[in-house]
Amino acid sequence: MKGFLLILCLIGLLGLSQADIYLHNPRGSNNGLNERDANVENQNRLFDSQNNAKGGYRWGPSMYYYAGSLLPLEWTTQHGCGPNGNTNCEVITQYMCDKEDYYQQYGAYGIRDGNPQKTEGRQTIDVNQADNTQTNQDRGRHEPISYYQDCKARERNMGLFLADQFTASEAATKTRAIYTRQDSQGTRYGTECPEERDYYPYWHPTPWKDVAILVSNETRCKYYQQESQNVKNKGSCQNPAYNNPAACQGAGSVWTETGKWGIPAPVCMVGPYTRDNHLGNSIDMFPGYYNWTIPEEYSNACVLRVRYNITTNDYDRWNTDSKSNFDASPIKENPVVDIGFGVPLQLTVNTDQYGRVFQDRTHIFAIKRRPTDIGDSEKIFNVNVQGKRGNIVQVYPAVEYDFVPRTLELKPFDLIHFQWTGSEFNPADNAGTGTAGTDRSNIVQISNRNKNVPLNVDDMTLLNGVVPDLRYQLAEKMALLGQTDPDLNGARNGYFDAGLIRARMKGDYHYMSTRNNNFSNRSQKGSIIVGDDRSEPGGEYNHGPSLHPSSLFVFTFLALVYLVF
Repeated sequence: MKGFLLILCLIGLLGLSQADIYLHNPRGSNNGLNERDANVENQNRLFDSQNNAKGGYRWGPSMYYYAGSLLPLEWTTQHGCGPNGNTNCEVITQYMCDKEDYYQQYGAYGIRDGNPQKTEGRQTIDVNQADNTQTNQDRGRHEPISYYQDCKARERNMGLFLADQFTASEAATKTRAIYTRQDSQGTRYGTECPEERDYYPYWHPTPWKDVAILVSNETRCKYYQQESQNVKNKGSCQNPAYNNPAACQGAGSVWTETGKWGIPAPVCMVGPYTRDNHLGNSIDMFPGYYNWTIPEEYSNACVLRVRYNITTNDYDRWNTDSKSNFDASPIKENPVVDIGFGVPLQLTVNTDQYGRVFQDRTHIFAIKRRPTDIGDSEKIFNVNVQGKRGNIVQVYPAVEYDFVPRTLELKPFDLIHFQWTGSEFNPADNAGTGTAGTDRSNIVQISNRNKNVPLNVDDMTLLNGVVPDLRYQLAEKMALLGQTDPDLNGARNGYFDAGLIRARMKGDYHYMSTRNNNFSNRSQKGSIIVGDDRSEPGGEYNHGPSLHPSSLFVFTFLALVYLVF
């Protein structure tokens, strides 16, 4: 099966270091749910993130997105990506959804976050049961239980490079697909299949649909797109123990090629340049990003995942396979080398991290049909809130509050969907206004981005395109969240939905959140520019993720102009 494989290889890291990836919009869970501690309690709950336990955003009421709307995905990675000469990498985004009538059909929830009102929600689901059973409903689940069961039963791909993570005798006993070089103990994480998690594109059917693949260079893009399950069937055996046609049929079972989603191949392009040893913005002053057009796949339960694969060139990742395992491995665990001075040097090398994959996943969201009075060709732009309560030290490696996108350019009659969620489960001692542990955001208009005092409602123009009879009520709803406490403590929770707002009036509009715009350590502000000459698809949505380091001066200059004006 060597022809099917992408051998994902990772930079050699110091023993205690991380090369994490964290989703900020939509909010990534990093396996967290309702812990009030800074760290995730159960890192085996849903998936293997390989991230620091301090990352992620706790549960908040679920978001939804309209089919065909544009959603800005934002993340940060620690060890670089894009055209970074120190590393090779891929950032792979995928999603999966339950059928819209899943609960009605089975009387049980499939894809789910876990019950945030119970401590059991933080426990790992029992996999010794059927997919649609009604037990463990308070525990989270992403992939179907049968998916993990098949993975545990199936022979692993014996052609893969294991380095020296296994001895020959261990490899002879650890023969199932739950054992990989990165997870040589076969540790279970929710219902995830370790072999599928560590390799892309995978050679058996999976429940995931590909969105985009952002790479260091485009050499392999054609291969990724051709091998994507979006456009290609994948093989599996009726007897899940076998992983190839010959073994399957030789055992008297049936091999089938199935699972093609019948949707376009994923976008594959050079990702935004980010430097290594920096969990922050890319070269154009924004985090890693991709603008996702929400598919027409209506569901009440979807999840998005992003995987971060990174490598150096210490060995040929495309042509190093099982023939280089064990003593023949081109890399060794913590070798001591003499480079010619007669004095040895100790290298810190963990060979299970050469080929390491990091991951984050969102909490559950829904995809909805557009309202009947909104045409399929009309543009809908999502405006959300990222971040969580606390100062920069307390929230790291998450981020502080901000609107996403921060600047949005529209044409008249385009539509905006203001919507955000927040958690009640932040650490109680994190800094912030209002009730301890809670996220709240609102919107009031300001005259420009340098201002920190809102306009009077009679002077607000942001909602001038709204029917006059509803304009005041909507402005009040966005400012007060349906309550009367000055710090917004009376809001039921951190969720807010303004519905669709049509941008009818040309102009520049700026806004902020009164609760979180504590500008000594946070600045939660945004802008909407409505004009005929906007570029497609508008504002920060137009920052295409294929920048080159030569663009540094241009984007630095633009960033300075942005800060001045």
